[in-house]
Amino acid sequence: MEEAGIDVVLSGHDHSYARTEPLKGGKVDKDNGLSYFICGDLGEKSRNLNYKAVDNEDFHFAYLTQEYDALYMLADATKDKLTISAYNVDGVLLDSFTKEKPVDPIPDPDPKPDPDPDPEPKPILPILPSGGQSAWKNPYQDVTDSSSYYEAVRYVTEKGLMNGTSASTFSPDAAMTRAMMVTILWRMEKEPAALKSNFTDLTADWYRTAVDWAAETGVVNGVGNGKFAPNATLSLEQLITILYRYAENKGYNVSKSASLDSFTDGSAVSAYAKPAMQWAVGMNFLSGNTLTPGAPASRAQIAQVLMLFCKAYIK
Repeated sequence: MEEAGIDVVLSGHDHSYARTEPLKGGKVDKDNGLSYFICGDLGEKSRNLNYKAVDNEDFHFAYLTQEYDALYMLADATKDKLTISAYNVDGVLLDSFTKEKPVDPIPDPDPKPDPDPDPEPKPILPILPSGGQSAWKNPYQDVTDSSSYYEAVRYVTEKGLMNGTSASTFSPDAAMTRAMMVTILWRMEKEPAALKSNFTDLTADWYRTAVDWAAETGVVNGVGNGKFAPNATLSLEQLITILYRYAENKGYNVSKSASLDSFTDGSAVSAYAKPAMQWAVGMNFLSGNTLTPGAPASRAQIAQVLMLFCKAYIK
């Protein structure tokens, strides 16, 4: 297959998921290698007698997990680029790989001088591996042009910050877990490595490094007793606190603050979350008459806050 110029091989069905580094002659070759995607039985050399996936170093796995009852993969291909992404059944991106067609340099028959560089280059929002589309066509049947959260959903989709829960639904009223939110921020940081945290309840590979990174940087502190509660529903005040700590870690100006007295339930905000909630109100990330700080934050609400946060700090 390597001699035939094949770049990607897909095999398997569901449950397990693995992707190798690009390989050539059994060794990693990121420029000229062949990547293998293996879903289902990983083969006798990479599983034990109970069919549990084993990270065999000879396979050079870039990603390996067996935490799911099912998962699915999507491929996005153009004439110059192929992107393959794996998602769990909740629509959370687990892994993504892009292979670009090499371009042979062709001399310019009429070279022109380079234009003067922009003296004040504008910052660019980090894009997740799955990326957004240059011209977004709304794929979601449950998000209409008249929806109050339409622009927010469009923004987070175009920027690759959030995915749909299926190819045709965004599920704006659904909740999000704590692990999902931390993973969004981790991917915005280009998925840095991190020291292993002390949390004892991290059981899935897809969020483990993200939570470790968030703990290492002080973005999260956990829920007590050595737990992070990755699958617990994310509340509004947790969402805002995580963003506030992320902004602090990035060195952003978080000095703006406003009273919560204008909200009928402002006194219901937990003590730990009060500075963050006051910051969010001061930044106009939150508005209205009520906050419902302990209630689950909906996906539409999260999209709205993420959009306002990115426009305020990342531009």
